[in-house]
Amino acid sequence: KRLLAEENINASKQRQAISKQELTFNIRQSYYQLQFLQAVKTVIIREDSLLRQFVKVADLKFRSGESNLLEKTTAETKQQQIRQNLQMTLNQIAVEKSKLQYWVNSPAEIDMEDSELTVIPLDILIDTSLLIQSPLVQYARQQVVQTEAQRKVVKAESGADFNIGYFVQSF
Repeated sequence: KRLLAEENINASKQRQAISKQELTFNIRQSYYQLQFLQAVKTVIIREDSLLRQFVKVADLKFRSGESNLLEKTTAETKQQQIRQNLQMTLNQIAVEKSKLQYWVNSPAEIDMEDSELTVIPLDILIDTSLLIQSPLVQYARQQVVQTEAQRKVVKAESGADFNIGYFVQSF
């Protein structure tokens, strides 16, 4: 029974390590998603300023008679689409800030400065020793050991164990 109690304690420690790893993952994921959305917002703002100029030019061309209403309407429509994309991105940023605030358990609002988004190379080789050190793998191994200890306790409490087998093989 003592062995089973020790295995239960070890399993609890492994669950704690898994929870910590998941929390770290969620914080990183929210942070990088927020960084990405900030970069998208910057691109959309630049695109909006270019389209604003395009709308002015299309309006001037329409007033002077160099182009038809279709060009002016197309430019205005594209500008409205960009503004809707900007609003959607701002909403996504607000949601991601709320998620990050939740994960770090902070009552203060999360505010990030706009920074340059850098590309992280994906040429990382999978190291099997890192997989063995994973809290999730260690927890699965701990569950096996814990189940084995529990089986031994039940077997010791039940008394004698009889196994009868029968095997027939025919051609």
